[in-house]
Amino acid sequence: MSNHERTGLRELTMSRWHREGFPDDAVAIDVDLMGSCPNCCEPIYLWECVRGDRPKSTAYMRGLVHSLTVPVPLLLIRYWTKPGTDELDHLLASFRMGGDGSVMDAQQLQTYLQGLRVVHQVTCAGAPPWKRWSS
Repeated sequence: MSNHERTGLRELTMSRWHREGFPDDAVAIDVDLMGSCPNCCEPIYLWECVRGDRPKSTAYMRGLVHSLTVPVPLLLIRYWTKPGTDELDHLLASFRMGGDGSVMDAQQLQTYLQGLRVVHQVTCAGAPPWKRWSS
């Protein structure tokens, strides 16, 4: 949940600062959701979300995923809410990187994500040193 959602205040200090003072090659992105292993902390998948049929570029996220040592699937999640509410009505997930290019509904997405977790467990290296040393 964003700070804006929690407090009703939108914090723009860093947003304005980087837009005014950084060169054009500095791009601000956010990760809407990252699935990660609770043991080793490695990413398992990334989501970029968009409400409805609006266009959504994932070019920079694809670049980020491509640069990872172990690329993970990048999914674009399109969701729709029940009229007049913020309650989820339905969603469709499609691949932007990795995967077979199929489109999944919510149930198929849950099954797919569970499969990714199972596959990761086979190769999980365990807790990284920085996680073992922290309290």
